[in-house]
Amino acid sequence: PHVVQPPHHGDRYPPLVRLVARPVVWGLHNMRPTPFYIDTLERRVVLASGLRLRPLPEDNMQVLIGGRLVTLIPLEGWRRGLLWSLPVLAGYAVVHEDGRVEYVPAARLAGDPRFRGLPLYPEALARRLVELRRYSVGLIQFYLYHNTYVIRDVGTNPQPYLELAGNGSLYWVFVAEPPGETYSARFIIYVPAEAVEPGGLRFYRLPRPVIGVSRVASYVKQAHPNYDWAQLSIEEPMPTIVDGRLYWKATVTTRDHRGLVSVELVDAETGTVTSIPARGVLTPSRLRAALVNATPAPAAGGGGLDAVMERVDRLEQRVDSLMRQLEELKRELEELRTLLAELNTSSTGGG
Repeated sequence: PHVVQPPHHGDRYPPLVRLVARPVVWGLHNMRPTPFYIDTLERRVVLASGLRLRPLPEDNMQVLIGGRLVTLIPLEGWRRGLLWSLPVLAGYAVVHEDGRVEYVPAARLAGDPRFRGLPLYPEALARRLVELRRYSVGLIQFYLYHNTYVIRDVGTNPQPYLELAGNGSLYWVFVAEPPGETYSARFIIYVPAEAVEPGGLRFYRLPRPVIGVSRVASYVKQAHPNYDWAQLSIEEPMPTIVDGRLYWKATVTTRDHRGLVSVELVDAETGTVTSIPARGVLTPSRLRAALVNATPAPAAGGGGLDAVMERVDRLEQRVDSLMRQLEELKRELEELRTLLAELNTSSTGGG
């Protein structure tokens, strides 16, 4: 069977929506009364996979396979030692249109073409794994010295956030902050999303303290005092690196999440906010142009000669980086013009 993926249009607004209408026996929430019990999809999944596994219906995926709609529900198991236990992906329940439920164990997922290119490792398991990793420093360091981190959520969609790396790999990304009221970012944690077992978590320790995601909302609200925040919500402050600089890319949506108002880039070091209107396609070049053309106000508490000199240094570095990029683009353009001239000459000579 061949996996038919819908086109990706998550980089544009208004979004291009593809509706697929297919008759299915089981939805995620419908029930079927019988003389002795009420039948549900979760019950059917448990019967197919076994009582030892726990379905995670909130992390389901729906894909088209051969023109038919298939619902994929991850199953949670546990790997236990003498003094420890870890949640693991035990497999998937494949729910077909006709109501059949097929159990695919984790060992067979990598070789099954139906699961190719999908974020196999569930979001809920990634969150549990990262939360449990906090205790790895030991009980004394954890409870007495608080040598750990916390995962704080912003908006209605909790961490992690699914991000696409430059090499095309998918990762669940967490931003970890120190415990207590120190709302600065400490780690960025990456969990491979396409692997059945993520293996070792990838920790990136920030070289110096920067603004944490838990403070993003306050900076965005300060930048837009005229917004009616009773009707709007700030969502998903994802780590985004532009020209070697870290930003939190958040979105401002309506409370019912039916409309996108703007994309906000919060400088993780200075707290300056750059707003991008919600229209068209959001490309890397558009992000750079917005950052270059913006004249953001300094962050609260930022002033004085040192702060101004620091901003001047950052702008000079950014200008140098953009100049190098422009030179590369100019050189590539000249090469293409030369190639086009050669092709025109050869076609004319051969015609």
